[in-house]
Amino acid sequence: MFHDFRELPGQYNLFLDYLYEFENVAKFYPNNFRDGSSYPARFDKIAAFERPHRERLAEIIGKQYAGLRASTKTLKNIADLKKDDTLCVVTGQQLGFLGGPLLAFYKTITALKLAAKMNETYEDRRFVPVFWMPGDDHDFEEIRRVAFYGKENAPEEAFYEGPEANADNTGGVG
Repeated sequence: MFHDFRELPGQYNLFLDYLYEFENVAKFYPNNFRDGSSYPARFDKIAAFERPHRERLAEIIGKQYAGLRASTKTLKNIADLKKDDTLCVVTGQQLGFLGGPLLAFYKTITALKLAAKMNETYEDRRFVPVFWMPGDDHDFEEIRRVAFYGKENAPEEAFYEGPEANADNTGGVG
């Protein structure tokens, strides 16, 4: 099983320092993710923010799941969004081509596992995983092209050239 990003070629020093030698990059980041002792104070600080839309958020998400066969755990997570001691583990992914959907699965699984781990570790809080798919956050120009490496290992791009490609402003394509 893979355990060390330093073993993979092509990793950026900033990324490796963030993971393994945080003191080298501490001035760029407000917190060291490896310092678990600082988490409760950060949770208290986050929970102290005014969050007036919690009830409405749970209501909207509940409506989105109405009529679906949501698990008991999903329904509990939605209900827990209303509680003051609940914090969210949030991730999201814009729509993507080829690697995009796979990345969305990895990010979703990571949020699920992190929320579960946080619930085990910090029993005085509740952590709910939230995956946000910003489907309306794409304009046509943004999604009409794909970049890839060609036969000679050189970067190439392919474009959709249909009639919409010449429109002035097609707006969001969600």
